[in-house]
Amino acid sequence: IDIIPHGIMPVQNPNNSTDARKKVNLPEDRKIILFFGGIRPNKGLDVLIKALEIVKLFNEQVLLVIAGGLLGRFSFEQYSDMIRNAGLSSHVQTFIKFIPEEDVGKLKAMGVQEIFLPGSALEAIVDWVRNNVEPR
Repeated sequence: IDIIPHGIMPVQNPNNSTDARKKVNLPEDRKIILFFGGIRPNKGLDVLIKALEIVKLFNEQVLLVIAGGLLGRFSFEQYSDMIRNAGLSSHVQTFIKFIPEEDVGKLKAMGVQEIFLPGSALEAIVDWVRNNVEPR
């Protein structure tokens, strides 16, 4: 598990990712990409969903977990439509609600392969994909 910590939250790595995944009903055999935090149009979730279409070509076992609350007067419907229209429903799991700070450590314990937060360098993301996503 590689973690790029959020700039203002301390990272707490629980001992057992298998137990944590079971607790939140996430499969043990899939690579997980986590989008975590407030959801609104300027956060780039639409770009991540489009990128997932490409990542899925290289790894059918990838699962995007979207966890966070809607900020402002936005609806999740546009993202649901994108996911459905792209045929990604089996590659996306959502927890659309506000996640309290004390639950951040639990989410990171799910065995998430990598976390990229706002401000992550594009080069770091591209390098990680090249090094960790194998072609079929």
